[in-house]
Amino acid sequence: MIAETAPVAGTGPTIVIEHAHDPNRLATGATARVGATVENDLSRAGFRAASRDLDEMPTGEAFIVSPTVQTLLVATEGGSTTISCKVTLRVAPWSADDQRERWEPHTTATVTGEARATTSHARAQVELGIRDCLEGAVHAATSREVIPFLRRVASAESEFSRGE
Repeated sequence: MIAETAPVAGTGPTIVIEHAHDPNRLATGATARVGATVENDLSRAGFRAASRDLDEMPTGEAFIVSPTVQTLLVATEGGSTTISCKVTLRVAPWSADDQRERWEPHTTATVTGEARATTSHARAQVELGIRDCLEGAVHAATSREVIPFLRRVASAESEFSRGE
């Protein structure tokens, strides 16, 4: 396996991280951690990440990543609790001018990450398991799909702007 080189910190496109959505109210209290995990993963990969609710909104063109908790299942069996989860990340070009994302061919994607965690039945351990499951699902989606996608799109856009 060839190691992928990370861009110099802050040289890639700016990524706006939207609040995590939890339409089914499955991960009450854990959705803030989902957005923070997306932001941390992208920052470590060299992208400038900005949360949508802060005063650090970028100017000009950027990308938006919108996380959604799709499923969260907690099952007890015997002496353990198994947590299964699925997180979807929507990635699209975003304009600071109108604060909207644009759906464009080849620059928009939706990816899914899944994970599992096993804990005891103790409430505190189950809550930690939910957090670990959601973080694992986000890590799976960002490392396997989102980061390579953003690098590919950023590379293609820089080649296009140079006229290559």
